[in-house]
Amino acid sequence: MLTLRKFAWLGSLATTWVLTTCPLQAAPAATPTLSDYAALPALQLMTVSPSGNYLAFRNTKHDNDVVVIYSRQHKTMEAAYDISAILPHKLSFIDDERLILIGSHYKKLSGYRRAFSLQTAFLLDKDNRKPQQLLTPGDVIYKGQTGLGKIVGINPDHTSVYMPAFVGKSNSDPTPAYALMMVDLAHPKNPKLFERGSDHTRDYFLNPAGELVVEVVYNPLKSQHAVIVHNQGTEKVIFEQTTDLPNYQFAALTPDLNAIIAIKKDATSDHDSYYEMSLVDGRLHKTQFGKPDADIDAIITDINRIAQGIRYTGFHPSYQMFDPALQTQLEHIMAQFPQQSVHLIDANQALGQVLIQVEGSGYSGDYYLFSRHADPVHLGSTRPNIPASTIHPVTPIRYQARDGLVIPALLTVPREKIETLQNLPAIILPHGGPETNDTIRFDWLAQAFANQGYLVLQPQFRGSAGFGAAFAKAGHGEWGQKVQHDITDGVGFLAAQGIINPNKVCTVGASYGGYAALAGGAFTPDVYQCVVAINGVSDLNRLITTEEFEHGTKSLSANYWKRLIANRRLNDQQLENRSPINFADQFQAPVLLIHAENDEVVRFRQSKGMYKSLKRAKKSTTLIKLEDENHHLMSEAGRQKALREIINFVNANIGTQ
Repeated sequence: MLTLRKFAWLGSLATTWVLTTCPLQAAPAATPTLSDYAALPALQLMTVSPSGNYLAFRNTKHDNDVVVIYSRQHKTMEAAYDISAILPHKLSFIDDERLILIGSHYKKLSGYRRAFSLQTAFLLDKDNRKPQQLLTPGDVIYKGQTGLGKIVGINPDHTSVYMPAFVGKSNSDPTPAYALMMVDLAHPKNPKLFERGSDHTRDYFLNPAGELVVEVVYNPLKSQHAVIVHNQGTEKVIFEQTTDLPNYQFAALTPDLNAIIAIKKDATSDHDSYYEMSLVDGRLHKTQFGKPDADIDAIITDINRIAQGIRYTGFHPSYQMFDPALQTQLEHIMAQFPQQSVHLIDANQALGQVLIQVEGSGYSGDYYLFSRHADPVHLGSTRPNIPASTIHPVTPIRYQARDGLVIPALLTVPREKIETLQNLPAIILPHGGPETNDTIRFDWLAQAFANQGYLVLQPQFRGSAGFGAAFAKAGHGEWGQKVQHDITDGVGFLAAQGIINPNKVCTVGASYGGYAALAGGAFTPDVYQCVVAINGVSDLNRLITTEEFEHGTKSLSANYWKRLIANRRLNDQQLENRSPINFADQFQAPVLLIHAENDEVVRFRQSKGMYKSLKRAKKSTTLIKLEDENHHLMSEAGRQKALREIINFVNANIGTQ
């Protein structure tokens, strides 16, 4: 099964689909409600077993939260697991009898004052109806860690998996090493130390025989990035570089196991290049797999992190699979969904099976299983209450910023306004990150706004990922400045075209998008009639000091945020001048602040501080805390409450009439 390693108008289908209904799927409603948009996808994380006979997926309909194993042959539910206490992230089959579930749960750690989101992995076995946790803090597994859900390989007979974790020499060891544990799937409570590692180890790569091949190390105290090759008990450093932020991302082993894949920005093409680093001498070979007009979004691998292909960035994802037959099949599949986003979920080359999910202007998220010698099968919709006929179209546009830089963007257009497209009330929806980008997909928030009658602009401002290194770097140190101008100029472009009513514009954003929304209200107060910040940043200095306190002043995390926010040239005073919290008196529009109680990315105090600052300035503001919610609004209750409050707030301030 495949996994990913990171670092439009309605189209018609040329094929007649064979529909197979999955269990627990509701019949579609005629007209979507606000609740339908805020609902979690009914089917999630679908995956297919190695034999192709079984499907597994998360189901959230009818107040359920279960993982289901479904027999395609008998059309019956084989097993169901209650995961209401787990927030699931990924499902994958080991064989027809067993699944691995990667998830997290929010828990207080002994010795710490606050709770943390703890990532972990579970085994789901048909013979045991209770998920079994694979690594548990305690004994020598260091208790003060949050990431225990990473699996880097499986042994040849599929009886054990390899999982990295911080492990001390004793329960009281204050400097645990990032070790590699071998976890027996039949007895997961007794993991064995496979490789000690060090406190500077960052990653491990194994071959299909279960042998350690590569260890990646980064020492923040010396700013040293290194690759160590392991061979029958010997160690050899094949790569070493002094840098406060690594230039190379090591993602997978090559199919011949002779090299490790290294991704690096190319100065010539301005996009990611795909290198193979020889495990013999560290020599780098640049391949033809980099694209001149896109970055590498992810390396597609098997469970042993052996590369199977590449996914590239773009408003629609594109792929390069290393197996020619699979690449041809995937291209044929994608051609049947023109102008939609086709997400590759699983591919079984031996059976010729490909599992995909489709979303865009014609699909709210549908799973299909393709086979080389059979008709494709529609497995179900992630949002059965939102039929294709009600989806609002999404289309890319481009406009110029004031300094001449071309800014890509997406428009979501209310269906009933396509023919007129003039003088519309608008929502400006900048993305988070900021080094991410929006894609043509079913964006539940944008679609909910469009369903209310609002045109939605999603600007891909400078600093966004996927449009080249120069475009991304142009946003470094430009928070509240040129990045903000890109967003403001998008409003001006649409107003000049007569598409939007400049007196009915609201800005809404989450995370970095929340900062952009607040910056819009603070620095261009005459542009917006209302401001909504979800888990937003208001104080840049506090964001950096929080990263330094939690991860270390020389940590990769702290260095990354210093580069993005300050570009290593802005002092504290300059950052204060770009922090909306310090300019509450300049706001004219009412402000709605929504923040998750358990947000570990942007702390709740960022919104609390902004709220107090606005109140002192006697500005109209409301702060809503989402209880038991995280940064990404992944709970049903959190999304429902947030969307109701946002729509009511926006309608009250700009309306659609």
